[in-house]
Amino acid sequence: MATILLTQALLVAPAGVAAPSSRCTYPNVRGPADYSADHQAQAAKAPVVELTDKHDATRPLEITYRHAPGATVFHRADVNVQYVFHTLRINSRATKAHLWMRAEFSEQATDIDLYAYSHAGSQIAYSESSNNDVVDTVIGYVFYDPETGGPGFENVNGAPVRRCRAYTVETQNSMVVAETPVRLLLWLGPSGKGGH
Repeated sequence: MATILLTQALLVAPAGVAAPSSRCTYPNVRGPADYSADHQAQAAKAPVVELTDKHDATRPLEITYRHAPGATVFHRADVNVQYVFHTLRINSRATKAHLWMRAEFSEQATDIDLYAYSHAGSQIAYSESSNNDVVDTVIGYVFYDPETGGPGFENVNGAPVRRCRAYTVETQNSMVVAETPVRLLLWLGPSGKGGH
């Protein structure tokens, strides 16, 4: 399993450096289209990783990092949301592929969401579960689908992607009181629900 250790300090590492094994020319990523110019600039400078056919469910690409604390007002505008972006390049033999993503985190009282965007900034998949059994009990219903998220994890299951395209992958931390370790697993697999 390939492991890339990244920290918040590395989020400003320059993008645009092609991986040595790449047979593609990748477009520049814009970042999420509906985000502020600052967040788009942050996404455009995100660390670049390449996903190939060798990355499957048994050998995913693994990225580990720590999410800074964030806070939000439940069901209202975000107060202090923390974003972590990665630029994901698809280098597969097949023209069309399916992206599987899983974010795992140790804090059970955490709300970390998972998103994927095209190089032009359109959202292609997301998983936004509450990740918190305590909150679910207080509000009186379970706010997650066990296939796509729950306490300690978020999944995107088989979102369609294309060879030689670049995508922005984002984890968003909105209800965390302490720095949180995150393990992000990425692989190519069969078609699936693709997230919400």
